[in-house]
Amino acid sequence: RSGPRWRCTQHLLPRFSQCVRELYDRLIALHHACLREHEAAMACMKLSPAVLKKSSMISETTEPHTRKAIEETGELMNAVTKSVINGSFGKEEVATIEASIENVRKAMLTLTKEFIAAKQAVGLKSISEETLDDHMINYELCTFSRIAIEYAEDILADQRGEKALPDPDIGKNFMGIFDKSVLFDPEHLKWVFRSLILIVIGQIIGYVGYGTII
Repeated sequence: RSGPRWRCTQHLLPRFSQCVRELYDRLIALHHACLREHEAAMACMKLSPAVLKKSSMISETTEPHTRKAIEETGELMNAVTKSVINGSFGKEEVATIEASIENVRKAMLTLTKEFIAAKQAVGLKSISEETLDDHMINYELCTFSRIAIEYAEDILADQRGEKALPDPDIGKNFMGIFDKSVLFDPEHLKWVFRSLILIVIGQIIGYVGYGTII
């Protein structure tokens, strides 16, 4: 796209914002899945050591591939977001992003293959209750990586002129400052009223003083 860099950044920020919201949702899901797995491990330690051993073997086998997928996804997000902020998509930047996309795809594929192989190694061929949390963690991680890939591909497609992203509605965003549903929300009005009282009291004390202290 031609034009000043700030215009390019302004044009791409809505897609960046959408990506960040989606990634945040996946991170929350990953967090809960990890907590569930930890709780399940504590329960299995007392009730079924054999089940815990299977889950531990799967986790140990897939851990390096999980870390690889996370690292590659992080590098992809850094590369794309840096170009978005700078409003610059030269040949070198585009090549770096394209290489990162392929690296993330390879990492996801490797993680999936190793996870399936690890399950088979402990005698599990399908989804089972004892490995449900492991499935959820890997599923959410792959979804996290896929969202990053789609974000990068949308940005590149826009810059190449293949699929234009919509421009931000500046007028609508500006008028959102005066959204009555927010301004006159009861909780919002309570906060405004409390803050106003504190400011007024502070000004009165500052002007009149308070005994020998002020």
